[in-house]
Amino acid sequence: MSELNAQKGFQTLVFSEASIGDNNLVAAVAGQRVYVLGLMMTADGGAQTVAALHETGAAVLVSPNWALAADEKINLPLTHPSRYWMETSEGTGLDLNLGAATAVSGVLTYQQF
Repeated sequence: MSELNAQKGFQTLVFSEASIGDNNLVAAVAGQRVYVLGLMMTADGGAQTVAALHETGAAVLVSPNWALAADEKINLPLTHPSRYWMETSEGTGLDLNLGAATAVSGVLTYQQF
């Protein structure tokens, strides 16, 4: 985890994706980064390989590849407000890349500035 400005507010996003490839979770904003403060997701549609990516189309990883069995969960607990698990580069959003066309759902808590 890395340091972050604790004065910024955070946002929570509930998602459910099932399309193979990149699925946009947080849109890019010029001059801003996305900081992931917490993430819980479940491979509720079957076995799945999942990774978080910069929203650039260039498949730049911001997380490891997670190989999930059916109904397996990933939990990155909500961090202290001055810390984060991962970040995108400036001017990019956050995508969730799915290796199979099976459902993955979860909750993402993030800051963007």
